Amino acid sequence: MHRASLLARYTLSNRCIQSSFRSKVTNASRPLAINRSQSTSAAVSVTKEPFMNGTSSIYIEQMYESWRSDPSSVHKSWDAYFRNVEAGAAPGQAFQAPPTFVSGASVGAAVGGAVASPAGLSTQAISDHLKVQLLIRSYQTRGHNIADLDPLGINSADLDDTIPPELELGFYGLSEKDLDREFVLPPTTFFAGDEKSLTLREIIRRLKNIYCSHTGIEYMHLTNYEQQEWIRQRFESPHVTELTHDQKKTLFKRLIRSTKFEEFLAKKWPTSYRCFFGQWR
Repeated sequence: MHRASLLARYTLSNRCIQSSFRSKVTNASRPLAINRSQSTSAAVSVTKEPFMNGTSSIYIEQMYESWRSDPSSVHKSWDAYFRNVEAGAAPGQAFQAPPTFVSGASVGAAVGGAVASPAGLSTQAISDHLKVQLLIRSYQTRGHNIADLDPLGINSADLDDTIPPELELGFYGLSEKDLDREFVLPPTTFFAGDEKSLTLREIIRRLKNIYCSHTGIEYMHLTNYEQQEWIRQRFESPHVTELTHDQKKTLFKRLIRSTKFEEFLAKKWPTSYRCFFGQWR
């Protein structure tokens, strides 16, 4: 009788333990089942995206699993996408395309009609700056064609007095009303000195003084960039032709010396031809 009672108590105790263990296992597996359900639902939503294909699906699934383990392991754009998927966004709505470049007119329409660019300048202003840079290069290339190389005013048949069209403002769509506007100068010029911008009127004045005065400079055909820069810097730098008092004295003495030497040669060999300053006498 006593043994039967002990056996009954032991059996009942085992049944209670098993029932309690099953209850704990069931309760513990419920969150896992919920997580698996959410993961399956998110995976199904991802596979229905319009940008998905057979080659990218495996890669995105792996990235999704990596994001579930550590959201910082993926790019912020994918982090935002996966968060939208987890929040229940429908296929095609979770993906957010990055901003694309739009024209100045579109940006202007978006901000109320003001045409603007990322740098704060209008498209027309940028175009005008590029035109001025082309005008500067045209003077560097064709400025010698209108240089004053006939000091006596004799119209030689070898001199062409027509102005190249690329040296005119109208060639670039500019006019006299643009002469007082300031323009940023390109780094390939030296005539502005330390100034970064000048008015169009001052730019043209300095270019004409350098390339269209009594000295013609033709050097843009050179293929060596260093040689081009050397010539450009020697002629375009401000005050490059201004001489100090000592330099003027030295130049004057050398002119006198050369003149006296020519007179000596004329007296010593009066009947002989000699080449002096490129001329036979």
